[in-house]
Amino acid sequence: MATVDSHCHVSTLWYEPVESLLYQMDAYGVEHAVLVQIQGQFDNTYQSECVARFPGRFASVVIVDT
Repeated sequence: MATVDSHCHVSTLWYEPVESLLYQMDAYGVEHAVLVQIQGQFDNTYQSECVARFPGRFASVVIVDT
């Protein structure tokens, strides 16, 4: 059974970058994670790049400015 962290934040400004999360995931046997956008942030570029850079490791929940 796969181990999934269902709520993670990554950022170049507020939280740690995705490489730090990957290090922790690998250290503790977490195979997949869901990246959740920071409240009030509508620029989803970094999260999208993380999902594209590491296919199969991440899913992404973003905030859309309607």
